[in-house]
Amino acid sequence: MKKRGLCIALCLCLLTGALPALAQDGGALRVLNDGWFVSEDYLAQYPDRSLELIPAEYLDNGIDTNLRELIFTTDWDVARITTDELTLRELDEAGLLMDLTELFGEEMLYPAVRGAVTVDGRMMGVPTMGWYMGARYRMQWLDGDPYGLGEKLGLTEADEPHTYAELYALAQKYFALEAETRRGTLFFDGMLNGQAGVLLLSSFIQQYAGEFADAEGNVDYDTDAFRDGVRQIKELTALLGDNLKPLYNEGSTTLYMLVSDAANHPLGNETLFSVGTERKVPMRLEVWVMNAQTGKADEAADYIRAAMAGSAPEFAPALYEEYDYVALLRASLDRDIEAQKEQNEAQSVIDELIRLRDAGEAEGRYYSREQLERYRTEVAPYLIFPSCGYVDGWTPANSYMKGKLDMDGLIAELNNR
Repeated sequence: MKKRGLCIALCLCLLTGALPALAQDGGALRVLNDGWFVSEDYLAQYPDRSLELIPAEYLDNGIDTNLRELIFTTDWDVARITTDELTLRELDEAGLLMDLTELFGEEMLYPAVRGAVTVDGRMMGVPTMGWYMGARYRMQWLDGDPYGLGEKLGLTEADEPHTYAELYALAQKYFALEAETRRGTLFFDGMLNGQAGVLLLSSFIQQYAGEFADAEGNVDYDTDAFRDGVRQIKELTALLGDNLKPLYNEGSTTLYMLVSDAANHPLGNETLFSVGTERKVPMRLEVWVMNAQTGKADEAADYIRAAMAGSAPEFAPALYEEYDYVALLRASLDRDIEAQKEQNEAQSVIDELIRLRDAGEAEGRYYSREQLERYRTEVAPYLIFPSCGYVDGWTPANSYMKGKLDMDGLIAELNNR
């Protein structure tokens, strides 16, 4: 049986620049909550087709959108949702979703990802992107250690922390070193502006919510695990507060940070933290769905394929067990080459990118094979997809660290949301 989906979409987009046109009803394809550049890519492939874009709008808090209202009340053919805000089971039970098993069921997704887009054995959505929801940090003495911090401070991979208790132990080890040994370094992001505790606690709150949310997305913060975590972070914050004086090298104002906040992209070299006794990695998926009542199923499927191809170089290795590494690398470099041309970059720079693309290896320009293998073994088996939505941990964390809330007040603030 011929495989559909990612491989076909990539090959067709990369080799021919277009997909074969399919029969369609009259009128525009109605797209709810369009993704970045998807409509442009789709219309480039199908210039004879038309679209009606239905945007979701942010609410007053600047975080939530009116997507829930729109998906239940407007006419749409294809829509982009995220698993932390809307569940596929909820939409399926409302009769809104088309079963996509025949169209996309052969995609070689990681088991946890497939489970997140499946309802009662039926594939009801197609994932195109994923983002970490919980606590993650960048350990600067790992990942090549460009500043030689490991050797300078006596740190190895064995010192990499994965819990806040282990981070506290690392801080103790660091501050036990002689001042001259630590000179030119800083332990944690936010120390110099007094925000370290808020950064740590807000990330902890997000991680806790992701790990402990129930099937309906409800989170109970009045637990021993939450209280213990908050106490650990308070102790760590106190230790950092006792060592705020920066140790600059003579004639320099540069400090190399040992631990810093990290981006939420799943394929970086971040260190992921856990709160509970089981390792869990909370992630939110961007998922495309088709309306069960659409009269434009073929066009909607083509639109999803355009979204898949557009996001594949950046996100496919986080979602799929099987993928063509060289094809993804080349697609990524093709984008870089086009961007450099648009910016009128020197031809020598463009030629070097072309050389790397044609060689099929581009260290530093794309995810390394080792990096992706680490994700396969250390992240993918532990993925979970909670439906608790975005949790604003910063505001309550800031109030707690400033003494405006005690432990019980912090818990009440979070539980009453």
